[in-house]
Amino acid sequence: MFGRTHIAQALGHLAVRHGAHVRFAKTSRILAYLAGSHADRTWEKRIRELVRPDVLTLDDFAMRQLSTAQADDLYELVSERQGRSLIITSNRAPGVIEPPVRVSSQAQAR
Repeated sequence: MFGRTHIAQALGHLAVRHGAHVRFAKTSRILAYLAGSHADRTWEKRIRELVRPDVLTLDDFAMRQLSTAQADDLYELVSERQGRSLIITSNRAPGVIEPPVRVSSQAQAR
């Protein structure tokens, strides 16, 4: 039997074989990477790095509730990737995933 992560990696591998640039990471690591960028003022650079790949896989989404800052960063990442492939894996059923904390009005205005 194959798991969600294995299937997501297989899809990424197939995309690479067709010439796509692919990035795979745990959602928590991506959010930590973006959180660190607020401290050293490299957020724009880091978000561009995450928007660049043709396919981005966020593994283990919704393992825990997001902070307001994490929800804002995730919103920005998804909206900036508009038109690019995004694979999200989660061990929770869609109806069970709690919505992240309310996205700030600043993120909603973007």
